[in-house]
Amino acid sequence: MFTAWLLLPWKLTAEEIGQFALLSFVIELLTRLTVMGTDSALLRFYVDQNRRPKVLAAVLVLLAVGGTLAILVLALTWNIVPAVLGGLALVYHQFAVLGLLVAIVAAVANTTLAHYIASHEAGRFGWLNTLRSLLLAAGYVLGAWSGCGIYGLLVSQLVSGSTVIACFCFSRPWQAQSFQPKRENIYALFAYGSPMLAYGIFATISDYSSRLVLESRVTLATIGVFQFYYQIVTQINGVWSSINRAWTPHVFKHLDAEPAQAFLQITQFSLWGTLSCAAGIMVVMLLSLAGLWSAIIPSIYAARIDLFFLLLLGPLFCAIYTAIFPVFYFEKDTIRISLTQSLMSLLTIGLTLFFTIRFKSEGAVLSWVLSSFLTPFLYVSCFPKIRARLKDSLLILLFWGVAASAMIFALLRLHSTLLAIAALLAGAAGVGILGRRIFTKKHLSAF
Repeated sequence: MFTAWLLLPWKLTAEEIGQFALLSFVIELLTRLTVMGTDSALLRFYVDQNRRPKVLAAVLVLLAVGGTLAILVLALTWNIVPAVLGGLALVYHQFAVLGLLVAIVAAVANTTLAHYIASHEAGRFGWLNTLRSLLLAAGYVLGAWSGCGIYGLLVSQLVSGSTVIACFCFSRPWQAQSFQPKRENIYALFAYGSPMLAYGIFATISDYSSRLVLESRVTLATIGVFQFYYQIVTQINGVWSSINRAWTPHVFKHLDAEPAQAFLQITQFSLWGTLSCAAGIMVVMLLSLAGLWSAIIPSIYAARIDLFFLLLLGPLFCAIYTAIFPVFYFEKDTIRISLTQSLMSLLTIGLTLFFTIRFKSEGAVLSWVLSSFLTPFLYVSCFPKIRARLKDSLLILLFWGVAASAMIFALLRLHSTLLAIAALLAGAAGVGILGRRIFTKKHLSAF
């Protein structure tokens, strides 16, 4: 996907990428509505293996209801969406129906993948997810380079999602007698999934808030430039999400048997994870000084490479969030976790409004970086009992926060990549010294 996204700007204009970003927001909302929280409910109700066929039948009923609601919402907002999102005025009606199909297929495909996770079929989940990503990446490149534009991107999403569904159907031949949806199962799934539906819609609005605010203040081309870099960064964060799926059970095991060892590993993850990200950012900035980015991306994007440098600070902070994340779920307080996630979404929206209205693209980047930095602090504040055990990771985060502030000043005020590199090197040196003192102290305390 990373390579595919780098190739798209050579065939799609920045305006088209901006329109695709706004259209993706509508599709994501319709997807959330169609799923109706069933992907999360599967993880809860698949515990009892004997109930799985009945639970799956109830999920299919809820997906049908959600798809019907998505159709109704599209019909009711047919003229409202292009009026509110002016950037879609010329293309919305052209792509709305196809976008609805993409949303419904994506909802079913996502639920299918959730089924494999809940069934502990990691192998099938892994190869299906990989197949979907490969088909999507190949479709993006073929669609764009064949001159199909946004239409090609949407068809690629439709094909990749449909492939996942087809593989599921062929691997599990449908048996009519197994379709026995019970009213109590449908109600239980809906009761569990509806809060996740509400949160999912809220989180989608939060995630796209920067582009929604930019839509009324800058050109579509500016949104396209921001979306280009933002998409790359979110794919990097997706790598952290994949690592998190393997890291969480590992931490759970140690928290149960050896808590001290678990927290030591969390601190080590925080240290080496952030240093690895810093090394990656350093390479990106050095390549820019060598003129490489100007050669591989169009000039309209290369002119704002500073936005990319700053957006990359998000994955750096995400490394610490990934390290400490399992500790909160180990507490088994899902209500508090949901409230914390909602507070984080509210904070993100507030920061986006404050910075983006005042500073436009630079403000959108600043709000993203700041919300990524504050996320671990907010979680720790909501779980005060474990605050002291995570102080080393938070101290590492503070050191990187100081270095990030210096980088922001160097890039946005002094317009100097060299000074930004110096700030990053100073931050890495400070974190390295801090990590050595932390582990020396822990080693001595063990004796």
